[in-house]
Amino acid sequence: MKKILFALCAIITISHLNAQTVKKSLTAKKIKKELYLDYDSKSFSYGLKKDELINQTITNEKSFSSKETSVSVFIKSKNPILNELTIETKTIENLSYKKYKDELNNFISQFKEVSGFEQKDFESLAQAEVLKKDFLDAIESIVESIKQTNENNYTDKINSIKNDIKKINQYISNQKSNLKLASENWYQNTKLFEAEAEIAATLNAYYKLLFIWKEKIEINPFEEKKIDNISRDSLQVVNIKVTPKELKFDRTNKKLTLEKKEAESINTTLNFEKFSRFVPEVRPALVYTNLTFPKFGTETNDSDELVVADAGEEKFNKINAGLMINFNYYTGDDEFVPFFQLGAGPSKKYPILFSGVGVRLNEKLMISGGGAWTWINELSSLAIGDLVSGTSVIEDDQKFKFTTKPKLYLSIQFKL
Repeated sequence: MKKILFALCAIITISHLNAQTVKKSLTAKKIKKELYLDYDSKSFSYGLKKDELINQTITNEKSFSSKETSVSVFIKSKNPILNELTIETKTIENLSYKKYKDELNNFISQFKEVSGFEQKDFESLAQAEVLKKDFLDAIESIVESIKQTNENNYTDKINSIKNDIKKINQYISNQKSNLKLASENWYQNTKLFEAEAEIAATLNAYYKLLFIWKEKIEINPFEEKKIDNISRDSLQVVNIKVTPKELKFDRTNKKLTLEKKEAESINTTLNFEKFSRFVPEVRPALVYTNLTFPKFGTETNDSDELVVADAGEEKFNKINAGLMINFNYYTGDDEFVPFFQLGAGPSKKYPILFSGVGVRLNEKLMISGGGAWTWINELSSLAIGDLVSGTSVIEDDQKFKFTTKPKLYLSIQFKL
């Protein structure tokens, strides 16, 4: 069982990492195949059905579990000009589940040994000194309409933008005709026209973008992100970020800009894993048990011959270190969680197998109790009173035998 002690030292070192993974699994919200997200300027919220309110707030991170290997995340579609949505997905190893499998295999092998078993900011500059008032008014009207457009009022706002787009396109057409007839200040008028045309082209592009968005959300108001490869061995981590953008038109300097507001971005992280009714967790433990191990020695008989003798019991601490695997029952919370337990300890000379039940009081403390079985060293071919040449003969004759009658153990597991 020396390897188990080494494993115990290792697990103490990284137990805080495993504890975080287990906490996510225990508090994960169970879902079927779909998850719905909405957001405002401050935070994200989620719901489990399309026709229900999406009002359960997500702070910075939230975990979800599903019996499926693939789920769909539907994100409420917002004004694409004023909101930049970025989604990054990555796969990370489920440390807790890996540690559970490693230690379970370790227990089995050890006991076999003993027992024999781009967002590009759109920017248009108008350097001309004078633009016609109706052209400037139309630009300002479009900018305000874009800033006010959302999923609740898009029809009226997009129609208003459409009317203003007609005005600026008509103005550009007239300016183009006038430019052909102009002879004085030809270069200055050309540069002015180019600036005006660039603003008009940008606003036309914005209008087309909103119109496409309008047609899309009339069919489905959500954007779908497919999350695949959900398994027990790994977590699918989805980072979602929404960066607001501000559209401005500087009438004095004839400048149209669309700027990202990074400082006002909102972020959330969603973790997806395979649902399991029992969440395994490996923990170091202090275990109390009242086990006894026989001890054999030598003595001389009446004929002054060396014989096997009963030397009482080996000195064995009642409190020892152990390594436990807790199978936490999923309740949706990580406090007062019942579990059943398997464990091992403390050494090859005194191998013990623990099996019991307990309660996970919180992330840092668990208590448990149950039965402790052990392999007791017994004489194989020798018996008390048999003649021997020395203690080495007795040691070579001893073999471990599994005891079928358990003793009570009590255990405390902890996070350092």
